[in-house]
Amino acid sequence: MFQVTACYKCHRFAGDGGVVGPELTAVSRRYNARTLLESIIEPSKVVSDQYEASVFVLDSGRTVTGRVVNLNNDRIMVCENMLEPGTLTTIPRDEIEETQPAKVSMMPAGLINTLNRDEVLDLVAYLQSGGDPDSPVFTGAKKTASTEKNGAKKMTPQFTTAGHTVDTLDTVRQMVTEKSAVLVDVREQDEWNAGHLADAAFLPLSSLKGPGLADALQQLPKDKPVYLHCKSGGRVLMCAEILQGKG
Repeated sequence: MFQVTACYKCHRFAGDGGVVGPELTAVSRRYNARTLLESIIEPSKVVSDQYEASVFVLDSGRTVTGRVVNLNNDRIMVCENMLEPGTLTTIPRDEIEETQPAKVSMMPAGLINTLNRDEVLDLVAYLQSGGDPDSPVFTGAKKTASTEKNGAKKMTPQFTTAGHTVDTLDTVRQMVTEKSAVLVDVREQDEWNAGHLADAAFLPLSSLKGPGLADALQQLPKDKPVYLHCKSGGRVLMCAEILQGKG
């Protein structure tokens, strides 16, 4: 996933990758899963001064936005596309009318939009592992256990240490159908209105971030597993951490 989403072009991880973005091998020491995912989904939310881009307004009226990678006596070389670090724009210094800090990150938004839920989880787990194949983020996963009592099978869901299920779709469907688990759709109202699963409860991520959190939590059972569902898996991670923090 690190290569599929082109992360390696800018970021170095476990000794491999680019150097134009932050080194990510030890990123789990600074960020938890939720913060890490937020920085991927919303790269402009927090931008380090070290990797801040600049906007150059030229006397022709043209603007160039990017990071300065080389300073010559009379020219500045700027990288406008971090996914193409070898393609640089040369700006003569005497053509620059104004320079100001950019308000957006050079990291493109939407890099994980093509990933499904499992792929998003794989990417976050990989980053949290620090490149260690024996990291607990990999070894902590357990599938739903099936036990028998008085001749009847009982499904007991189990989760990774981060709270993510690795159950199959059939297992989730069975648990929800038997009312032994709850399926919650954390997408927003317009997405829900456009179509939703028949057995899902509606609890948008936005309701967990505002003053309505207490009321939202009242909708969730305390004695049943709660499966979260969204479009690609990104918002599920955020919701899971909020709910885990509230017990």
